[in-house]
Amino acid sequence: MLLLVAVCGNTANLMLARASARQREMCMRLALGAGPWRIVRLLLTENLLLALAGASLGVAVGVWGPSGSLPI
Repeated sequence: MLLLVAVCGNTANLMLARASARQREMCMRLALGAGPWRIVRLLLTENLLLALAGASLGVAVGVWGPSGSLPI
């Protein structure tokens, strides 16, 4: 349980660092005429793809990891 809390904290910290690093990019997009909803849609799409990739990797490790072979 403690490991899960540590992983969630690290993930949140990395997301905050990434967001502050991308602030210049978002300002540039707004200056070039992208609407706020377009930027929100871009960020939601990126995060959804990352979440799906992480979930599928987690399921794969959960299925094949402990047993060491394919399930019957």
